[in-house]
Amino acid sequence: MADAWRVIIDESLPGIENMARDALLLESAAHDHEPQTTLRFYRWIIPTLSLGNKQDPEITADLDFCRDNGVDIVRRPTGGGAVLHHLELTYSIVSNDRIFFPSHSILDIYRLVADALCRGLGNLKITAQAVKNEVTARENRRNYIQSPLPCFSAPSQFEICVKDKKIIGSAQKRSREAFLQHGSIPYNYEWPLQAGAMRSTAEELQKSMTAIGEHTSSLPSYREMVEAFLQGFATSFRTKMNIEPFSEDEIRRAGAHGPLFKVDY
Repeated sequence: MADAWRVIIDESLPGIENMARDALLLESAAHDHEPQTTLRFYRWIIPTLSLGNKQDPEITADLDFCRDNGVDIVRRPTGGGAVLHHLELTYSIVSNDRIFFPSHSILDIYRLVADALCRGLGNLKITAQAVKNEVTARENRRNYIQSPLPCFSAPSQFEICVKDKKIIGSAQKRSREAFLQHGSIPYNYEWPLQAGAMRSTAEELQKSMTAIGEHTSSLPSYREMVEAFLQGFATSFRTKMNIEPFSEDEIRRAGAHGPLFKVDY
């Protein structure tokens, strides 16, 4: 049995705080020589559009719609396309441990995490598969930077689909020693809000996006979803999980990262 992972289960937080906490975990793993892996689950206190770190909000988002409808906008430390975080469970995983992640390749990490995510959905009685296609990670990043495509408009390598619709979208950032991968797991959709924030239509989004609630007889609670995915990761990586919340010092240090992810609009 390998060393245990740290697990953080947060409640709903503002967007910049969510991003700052993920960034702090990556910074800590990158500078700490002790092998460590942290799995975090969290939610968003208000609907929040997160942009990939290279995206232009003027192109990607309908800023007037977001202002008028109380949608916050933040920039992620990771790449990829825009995601409206609302009615979802969000996961993040940060690691510098080469026992669990022997390759530092983007796609190798995606593949390993995808297995755990599929197992998590399986624990909710949802059959999902990781998509494999011919688009390279570099091409995928270029596509999102140069267009207003929302992240869930099409699956990238090893992202998770149910019946050909994306149910989990993820993005990644790596340093030399560690990586951060985080992703959106929607359990429901408010389609007009999704479409309006991202300059799309509900009809177009519904062609490519799905949510947990569309595949379960009753909607699981937040804690039930966390437990399903926690067990998925524990089984996939064959490790124990220790729940260990952020310390007061970590929360204070994360606050210094917050301004990096704020988007004025």
